[in-house]
Amino acid sequence: MSMDDRPARLSASSIDFISGAIAGALSIATTQPLDMIRIRMQTLASSSLSHAAPIGRMLSTSGAITPAPRNESFRLLTCMVRKEGFLSPYKGMSFPLLFTSFQSAVIFQVYGATLRSLEVLTASKPGPVDLGDNAHTGRMSPKRKQPSFVNTFVAGCTAGLVQAYMMSPIEMLKIQMQVQTAPMGNPQYKGPLRMLRHLLRSEGISGLYRGVTVTAYRDIPSYGLYFVCYRLLASTLEPEVVPEEACALTQVLAGGSAGCLAWISVYPLDVIKSRIQAAPKHDSHLNWIHYGQAMYREGGLAAMFRGIKPTLARAFVMDAITFVGYTNVLRWLTFKFGAETGTIVH
Repeated sequence: MSMDDRPARLSASSIDFISGAIAGALSIATTQPLDMIRIRMQTLASSSLSHAAPIGRMLSTSGAITPAPRNESFRLLTCMVRKEGFLSPYKGMSFPLLFTSFQSAVIFQVYGATLRSLEVLTASKPGPVDLGDNAHTGRMSPKRKQPSFVNTFVAGCTAGLVQAYMMSPIEMLKIQMQVQTAPMGNPQYKGPLRMLRHLLRSEGISGLYRGVTVTAYRDIPSYGLYFVCYRLLASTLEPEVVPEEACALTQVLAGGSAGCLAWISVYPLDVIKSRIQAAPKHDSHLNWIHYGQAMYREGGLAAMFRGIKPTLARAFVMDAITFVGYTNVLRWLTFKFGAETGTIVH
């Protein structure tokens, strides 16, 4: 094959971006109903905050949903469908479907680029990948040296920082759409653009970044833990190969488990964030600590973990799909469009 006939080469960073985008779209499309249940369970309880009480009244007196004190995920879902329509579990999905693909792409791109840079700075950069006998399958050699866990954690934290400030407005719109109980098609129902105009008119640009501080506190450490746990679990399950080259079952178990562990580590912060972003109007005198204190007075430690069961179910499925999709697309793109000696993926 002549040089002109060869396919255009993609940088490792571009391959990360494309692989992450495809994986993100697959994961959000399959787990949106579980995310809807999570948000409803986190935000339906009453609060001692002056402006949070109307949330409980708005969502419970409308006849749509009455929260139960015990695990009621299935009843919540069936009641939602009955009162708000068959497609109600997919409320607020249009923005996440579009932007989660972009979010996932940026996370994997930032993570990969940061990790490669750290490996260079710490003089532990892996050598070129030798495709060898695996060239026809697109699988890379398992002999490549793996990055350190410290570098993996720092790269994950960097990706979490970027994603927190990039996605906070999308999270705000999504949650505001998810907590409204008017059925889709009802004149009172606000779609993405209408909700965006409403928030901008009532609170300005700052309203879109409501809860961004606690979002950063949630995402920075959790993404570091997420990537470390994934790499550690995948390496434990298949110690002879690098995690990106592990079989699909390993990807499912390592990716899903890493997602669950990352969520558990910061879940109370996620509940606080949901409360802040679900409030009809923000009180500038109250910060995330006030919300946390009010929630603790409201229901003790259990209030800080409300909705964790559907969250963990969604996390396992979503992150399993994410890593299976990401690694398979990454391997194919690397084989087809990567550098001739193979790109250093992670």
